[in-house]
Amino acid sequence: FTWRDTGKRDVGLIAQEVDTVFPHAVGQGSGHPGDPDFVPFRLDYSKLVPVLIGALQDAFRRIETLENR
Repeated sequence: FTWRDTGKRDVGLIAQEVDTVFPHAVGQGSGHPGDPDFVPFRLDYSKLVPVLIGALQDAFRRIETLENR
């Protein structure tokens, strides 16, 4: 993605997209950039780690099952 304020390209997730599938990791924002009361969405990556580890464990089990056929 590209940061709006600096134009710098970066790697990460977009909080509004994560919010649709895992809202527990997202702090809600409000307003629009440039507004004096603007509050950006926040993403707590640490809350995604257990979910990602679980998905990876599941994928490894499925791969092992397929390889043993």
